[in-house]
Amino acid sequence: MRLLSPPYTRLFLPLVNRLAVCLVVRLAVRLIIRLIIPLVISLTIMIMIISMSLSLAADNLPLSMPDAIKEARQGNPDAMLIVARQLLISTDPLLHEDAFGWALYAARLGHPEAAELSGYLYRTGRGVSKNDVKARYWLKKALKSGADGAALELALLYADERFTGRNRDKAEAYFQIALNQRDPHACLLVVQSKYRHGIKPSFFIPELTCAANGGQPVAMRMLADFIDNNPSPHAQSEARKWRQNADKLDHKGISP
Repeated sequence: MRLLSPPYTRLFLPLVNRLAVCLVVRLAVRLIIRLIIPLVISLTIMIMIISMSLSLAADNLPLSMPDAIKEARQGNPDAMLIVARQLLISTDPLLHEDAFGWALYAARLGHPEAAELSGYLYRTGRGVSKNDVKARYWLKKALKSGADGAALELALLYADERFTGRNRDKAEAYFQIALNQRDPHACLLVVQSKYRHGIKPSFFIPELTCAANGGQPVAMRMLADFIDNNPSPHAQSEARKWRQNADKLDHKGISP
């Protein structure tokens, strides 16, 4: 077979080069269309989903104290309640007064939990002079607005011997409302009362579970002790989890 002579080589070489370049370009375009573009689209969608998730998570995170104070000053009742609760952690009575001021401000703006907190502070005299009449007013307002702990606070108010409007029937009625709402503090009071009277835990398991699920360390440990009576590995594992959760809450300084 004869080889192409140099003149023919010079004639066809540019054409071959152009064909090769076109072929490479076509392959690159196909690669981009089939692989790179779908990959870019997928990455874009993933980034959007992650951004939305982070945004939602950020919205659900509690405000830091400086941010809460800033938003409270701008009229945000949720932030006011956060500030009030944080200030109550302090042992400084002056800060308790500030806490009461923020709680009452938010309550007047219609915040149910702030109304409950205001009623509690009036009932106990923390941050403000004790006033049972105002405590009753705000607690009833809170209960009507759907605050979970208001019923128990009203029960405690009506059961207080120092309250001029003391009424045992009303105290029992409000306490039953609190139990029906599965208030963990109300459940814990039932548990402690029955335990002191020598009643076995098997007779108050619903209340004990209610208090444990509501984050009461005392109830968590009592439930763990009760579960320990079951020798099965699953029961033993569940008992350990309850004790670990109780220890975590104690470590954080959360009181029952």
